[in-house]
Amino acid sequence: MYKQTAAALENAQRIVITAHINPDGDAIGSALGLYHALTSLGKEVRVVMPTPVPSTMAWMPGMHAVEVFSTDPTITLGSADTIVVLDLNSVARLKDFGVLITSTRASSLDARASSLDAHGAAGIRIITVSYTHLTLPTNREV
Repeated sequence: MYKQTAAALENAQRIVITAHINPDGDAIGSALGLYHALTSLGKEVRVVMPTPVPSTMAWMPGMHAVEVFSTDPTITLGSADTIVVLDLNSVARLKDFGVLITSTRASSLDARASSLDAHGAAGIRIITVSYTHLTLPTNREV
């Protein structure tokens, strides 16, 4: 399971990372940590949340990269080949973004077992897996 997740991230070129509605520190922190790790590998990465992020999280490195879901799939997903869903126990917690994700042909890596294709574990584990099986940098942002 972990090797499959790492392989999917290694092979992906255009990645969208998301988490549940009303994202909390776990969701945003995991998404931004993975964002920094994958961009350092030269991946094209976007962080798209289903609802706005609270302003109390503005201090986190990389918040400039966080976007809010748009119902237009060309805006939200662009040409993503992989979608990473973090900190989620039900696709319903993605609202309309979940409908879009489950209807796309991009690979979906679910960070917890839900109705999406489950290939990972909770948010921090997907990042730990990436470190274990890929060569990722260690820096303040990650």
